[in-house]
Amino acid sequence: MVNNYTLLTDLLEKAIRLSKQCIHSVDTNEIENLADMIATREKIINVILTIHERLDLEQNNLKNSKEREFALEFNNQVNLLIVKISELDDELMVKLSEEKDKTQLEIAKVFKNKENLKGYNLNCLK
Repeated sequence: MVNNYTLLTDLLEKAIRLSKQCIHSVDTNEIENLADMIATREKIINVILTIHERLDLEQNNLKNSKEREFALEFNNQVNLLIVKISELDDELMVKLSEEKDKTQLEIAKVFKNKENLKGYNLNCLK
């Protein structure tokens, strides 16, 4: 059971690191690998959910009060890490939304410029 605690904590920390890397990638405009990082992060979160469910089942069957107290303290620590991941998710979503708005604006400008130049026939210049 201790191995599951360690594994869950390690995976939560990896998810936090990947979230920070995603935010950094958006900040530095290095978005080539962003989709891969997000997919990897999603896989890690799915594994976290599986391990957490398994730990919940194990914790529900605990008889010893020390073990239950340890499990409660561990759950509190896990909840703090989950809150951190959630905050990073919110920050990432805001940054991605800003990038989406910038991209839409650039597309609109290019389209408008293309439309403005359509009326000119450059082959008929004298």
